Amino acid sequence: MELVTKSLAVELGEHGITVNCIAPGIIETEIAGEFDIDPAFFSYYKEHIPLEHRFGAVEECVGAAVFLASSAGSYITGQSLVIDGGVLCEQVPRMQFMSPYTNTLNGG
Repeated sequence: MELVTKSLAVELGEHGITVNCIAPGIIETEIAGEFDIDPAFFSYYKEHIPLEHRFGAVEECVGAAVFLASSAGSYITGQSLVIDGGVLCEQVPRMQFMSPYTNTLNGG
């Protein structure tokens, strides 16, 4: 998705069109509760979210979308805004790709 965002930003920029991507982590929604995932995975994941060890709220994604669509974001294009409480900052060095839950995420 990031490469598509960058590519479209280049293609459409001359027409004054901005293209950005919002890349959320786990956001608490009704749909998120419907997935058949081991609850222990969610506990493990939360422990590794630097910002208050919690999942994001829908409002936190909405605010980012409103900002990017507003005049305040008019000179921002080709960017991916990660909204994950900082989990990607920690994932590689400390989460070890979420082991022991790697197989859960890969459908195994």
